[in-house]
Amino acid sequence: MKNIKLKTTAFALSLLFSFPINLNATHALQSDILKTVDGMFMDGPTIALVKRYQLDSKSILFGKRQKDGTREGTYIFNGTNYSAVQLCELEEQNIISKKETERLLGEMKDDFEKISAPFQTIVRSVKPIMVELIFESCRLRKRNDSLIIRWAAPNAKDERELLNEHVKTINDFEAFIVDLHNFLDDLLKSCPKGMKLYEEWKAEQLAKARNRANS
Repeated sequence: MKNIKLKTTAFALSLLFSFPINLNATHALQSDILKTVDGMFMDGPTIALVKRYQLDSKSILFGKRQKDGTREGTYIFNGTNYSAVQLCELEEQNIISKKETERLLGEMKDDFEKISAPFQTIVRSVKPIMVELIFESCRLRKRNDSLIIRWAAPNAKDERELLNEHVKTINDFEAFIVDLHNFLDDLLKSCPKGMKLYEEWKAEQLAKARNRANS
């Protein structure tokens, strides 16, 4: 078990540098819909939610960040904590049984629903607008078979139902989270007005926090 843990830890560390969650790999989207999205739907508070989601999705993928800067997975397999990325490697080595895979996937899907909850009202109202941007992002990244394209479709099923139907392995789940994370990276890069509003909003929140602390 110790050798497995060391191997998967090394694997996860390597992915921190090679995994496609990388700001340097973002793509600027060109759709005319951005004229409607940037600075309007994608304003300061909404972008703050997006960034919160991205941090939470990284916690699912790589584990929660500890005080010393390292990350520790939250999914327990054989008495050891693993992240989704580490479990994906174990799955590829056929170390995890089908029953354990189903259990772990259930926990991951539950966590995804929790971090997605703040978006539900927003997503339902703007989904028709975002479809074209999701398609463009996936095309630029050569991810034309991504599950987020199905998720974005006008006749898409309930989110959990969609995951249950198409996400059968930890690898499937990992790919879905990465694609969604990367789309949001592309969206943020393509919204300069929104990012400016976000920086202003963040400065206002910090100022309010300082005033409360000094009062």
